[in-house]
Amino acid sequence: FFFSGTGYAGGGEERIRFRSGGYDYVLFKSSIAGSWLPGGYREHFEDDGVMVLKARKLVSVQMCRDLDENASFSAMSEVLDREQFDHDIDTPCCGEKPASR
Repeated sequence: FFFSGTGYAGGGEERIRFRSGGYDYVLFKSSIAGSWLPGGYREHFEDDGVMVLKARKLVSVQMCRDLDENASFSAMSEVLDREQFDHDIDTPCCGEKPASR
């Protein structure tokens, strides 16, 4: 199991990756700032889910319906070995699935 994270202006993304049976499973949690709203606030999009990769290619993406399902990411960042996320697949934004490559 490996942890990786990327900071964004107004948000960020955390990932936990593990390998089993020739597949990589990437659990992700992201928060992305959207457009500016009246009153000086920005809308935010939060997405959680799991991507399945085989030979570095996207096989499947499943989005979580309840954002509390991956609530323990912060604790895992202190326990798991860190890695750079070097896959060329972007995690979904705003409830959308990324296109397969």
